[in-house]
Amino acid sequence: MGERLNPLYVALWIVNVIILLGLAITGVTPLTWGTWFIALFVVPELVGLRSGTDTLPPLTHVVRLWVPRWVTATLTLAGAVWLGVSWWPVAVHPLVMVVLVGGFYGWLHDHWDTVYDNWVKAQLPSEEVVRLWKVGREA
Repeated sequence: MGERLNPLYVALWIVNVIILLGLAITGVTPLTWGTWFIALFVVPELVGLRSGTDTLPPLTHVVRLWVPRWVTATLTLAGAVWLGVSWWPVAVHPLVMVVLVGGFYGWLHDHWDTVYDNWVKAQLPSEEVVRLWKVGREA
């Protein structure tokens, strides 16, 4: 894999995701879930994003290492649908719920695409390496 990860931080991510999924499944209100989301996702994500050289990765980088892209896309859609259905009875207005859940899904799906695509690009050789390889083969 090549990336050094702090196993305790990875374990923290696993526990946080399980708690957030459990809260979503039990049908807590959007305000309650959002508060827990900030505490269990946003704060550790910001810690993971503050430096690219430490062993405390953001959640998306942990997931990218062990979960195939199609699984994350499927679970993201399933989670958005589940939140939309479970929060529908407490919606202030149906349009507000559609915008919130649709926006959440759209942002998260785009975020997954960016993380997976950037990782693939980082694994590819740079143009300079390819040029030097071609020059070396021609000699």
